[in-house]
Amino acid sequence: MHNNSRTFISCFNSLEKALREKSGIRDGRYHDFTTVLKAAMRNEQAIGRYYQDLMECKDLRNAIVHDSREEYIIAEPCDQIVDRLQEILEKLTSSKRVMDILGWQLVQTVRPDDSLSSVMKRISELKISQFPIIEEGRITGIITADAITLWLADQMEEGELLLGATSIAPICEGAEDRSLYRILSRYTSGYEAAALIEQEPQIRMIMITETGEDSHSVLRVITPWDYGRLYAAL
Repeated sequence: MHNNSRTFISCFNSLEKALREKSGIRDGRYHDFTTVLKAAMRNEQAIGRYYQDLMECKDLRNAIVHDSREEYIIAEPCDQIVDRLQEILEKLTSSKRVMDILGWQLVQTVRPDDSLSSVMKRISELKISQFPIIEEGRITGIITADAITLWLADQMEEGELLLGATSIAPICEGAEDRSLYRILSRYTSGYEAAALIEQEPQIRMIMITETGEDSHSVLRVITPWDYGRLYAAL
């Protein structure tokens, strides 16, 4: 077997092993590569971006392993194919953490006793449309510019509203919907974060803390504005 063929088969075998782990299939039976790949994609949708490449590599693997003879290799992978497969293997098995990809951040948070006017000023000056809510040292939800706008509209129907004398506490009471945010550990891999985003597209914000607990400081927030950078690194 030629050098590229050896490298290709070794890389493909490692990749198939990684996919079997990600597939969650544990019934002890043999499942072909396509079945394993599709099962892995259901668990980590980010793998789907490599689907076409992997299916073509599967066909090439089969040609090399099953159709070659001792005296010749029926298909010798070119350098570009070998490099591409190695790149996919590296990305699928990478332990690169989401914090390594996106970096640390000075996170802007709010408290329920903050005045509505001060929060609206921060929205205007910082161009931030959503904030983690911290109450008694814990993350209790997120507040968004949309939520503030809707609340204001309701209040204005009832008469005048003094923004400086009004806190955001009433708005925070409706900001505890856990379907809109998630809290992850700073040790979470980029692939895990991407898989969460794809599995739960309704999420408005992911907050990163030391251990993924809501009692720790927020080290970084991930919003749809960050998705491009995250995916580009995967």
